Amino acid sequence: MLLLLVTLAAAGVAGRPSEDTIRYQIQEELPTGTRIGNVVSDAGLRRRFPKNVVSLLEYRFLSEPAIPLAIGLSDGVIRTSGVIDRDSMPRCRQRDNCDILLDVTVQPVAYFLIIKISIEVCSCVISATFIMPRP
Repeated sequence: MLLLLVTLAAAGVAGRPSEDTIRYQIQEELPTGTRIGNVVSDAGLRRRFPKNVVSLLEYRFLSEPAIPLAIGLSDGVIRTSGVIDRDSMPRCRQRDNCDILLDVTVQPVAYFLIIKISIEVCSCVISATFIMPRP
């Protein structure tokens, strides 16, 4: 089972997701190429920009993610680029919760945004839950 939670977090503590953060929850050991989420739809970019602008946008991670992830340059889809193993990640070993915080840039500069992403990597079974982000 894959991602199954997309929500806007309401934490607001330093080093924690803020209220405008897109949250994903995934299990460890997902196969390479597993879809985690779509920044375009989850951040509401189709509502924010006209269709012709959305087709021009490009998406990149601001820095290299701590877990093997890739983002589609033109579609904003986040996928695993390798198997995610909590035991190989020092910040996640022997912890119940493991949140990876990422920044996704949206370009060109005329439409520049930084979208905050939090990915919880858990070793538990995830129930099928999807919560729509606030507009």
